[in-house]
Amino acid sequence: MAFDARRGRMVFFGMDTATWEYFVPLSATLTPFGNGCPGTTGIPSLAAAPGSLPWLGQTLVCRLTNLPSTPTALPFGVLGASRSSWLGIALPVDLTVLGAPGCSLLVSADQILALANVSGTAQWQLPIPNLAALLGGTLFQQALVVDAGANALGASFSNATMATIGDH
Repeated sequence: MAFDARRGRMVFFGMDTATWEYFVPLSATLTPFGNGCPGTTGIPSLAAAPGSLPWLGQTLVCRLTNLPSTPTALPFGVLGASRSSWLGIALPVDLTVLGAPGCSLLVSADQILALANVSGTAQWQLPIPNLAALLGGTLFQQALVVDAGANALGASFSNATMATIGDH
């Protein structure tokens, strides 16, 4: 018997020609939280694409919908490790003071990715490495949309999601 640390599994072998593995699978989840704020076509919505979840070794695909379909409406994905603080600032951050009433930054902005707006929808692909150390870990996502007519800041924000990485 040995523990395979890379895969997080107990491996039993010998006594016969069979090899047995024991592990407790952890379900992958993508849970929405918080509220977005309106742009010129309504509130952008962030959710998992049908059939997509954050599984080890696979790609999580999320869709951002309800975007203006104009070339100047630029969506960005915000990826963070926290939903409670960012750079020492407590989250969520109310963005009213910046000219975006009703808008909040819900996740830490540790990485910002440009997304392609195709007819009012953007798709966000996030590869999840096949590393046992990531199992059960969480990451947070939100989107912002540059939308000049939305408010004085010229941006709208989506709801956020919490992804829990699973293995099956």
